[in-house]
Amino acid sequence: MKRRGALSLLLLAACATAHRNDRLIDELEARAAATPRPELSRAVARWREPVPWAGGTAASTLPMLDGWFPTVRGAVAGHPMDLFLDTGTSCLHLSGPAARRAGLHLPAEEPLALHAVGYQARVRAGAVESVEMGPLRFGPAPALLEVSETYLRKAPEYALVGCSILSHFRATFDYARREVRLVPHGGPGFTDPLFVEARIGGRPFRLMVDTGAKGVFLEPWAALELGLIDAAEARSRETGAGSRAAVRFLPVQIASLTVAGREFRAVRARVVRVHPAAGDGGPAGLLGLSEFGPLAWTLDYGARRLTVEG
Repeated sequence: MKRRGALSLLLLAACATAHRNDRLIDELEARAAATPRPELSRAVARWREPVPWAGGTAASTLPMLDGWFPTVRGAVAGHPMDLFLDTGTSCLHLSGPAARRAGLHLPAEEPLALHAVGYQARVRAGAVESVEMGPLRFGPAPALLEVSETYLRKAPEYALVGCSILSHFRATFDYARREVRLVPHGGPGFTDPLFVEARIGGRPFRLMVDTGAKGVFLEPWAALELGLIDAAEARSRETGAGSRAAVRFLPVQIASLTVAGREFRAVRARVVRVHPAAGDGGPAGLLGLSEFGPLAWTLDYGARRLTVEG
């Protein structure tokens, strides 16, 4: 049975105008037209579904590379590259250089609108033959490519691995030992991010666990309820930002945050409109994990539970 979250961060809808003026997109479209890959075309159509497990079923421990974003060394379509493990995104994403090197199969279709943290992006759906993390192999894998000249041409070579792959596991992000431990939970995969109940300033709120976020992000309505901003500031930020460059973050401080049975004090946070449909009673924001020190956080996707040790 497939699980779907109506309030998933990746709310995607058809966009009316295609942008075909980037050389990389033209190149990938031409390659897909010249070399039909039926298995990859079928994978493109399944971008809303989890990526199939293709090999390696044992528990695995992967070294975490330097940096706040949990990153492991892996491969896409057999080409070694950095894999950013991002529990806040539903799908596999490729940077422009990664898409070229991995031979992204990109049919000529209309782009989609993606609502991300504070901005709206435009993406194209494609597919790659495989994704490898240590002994684990997945594929064929749908992959999204952001339609932005800066993103396509200047971004480094990397892939974002989201819930479509990570949801197969009980995933531990151990910031003390600098390693990621993946234990299969035996259930089906899915694409929904993990949401947890938290208490902020003694009040209950729902947060999305996002290893791709550096710290805590709050929706304007939640920051207003907590008295961290005034009504005028909340209204000004509810309009959202139209592009990555226009994102506006307002730094605030949370007196206390309790999550997974652990209380944290004097937590730095930022106010930004994360989800376009969020409102009172919906997700209050994002819970980034790297800012809380050398702890080990486990996202048990099978049990839909977050625990912390250390």
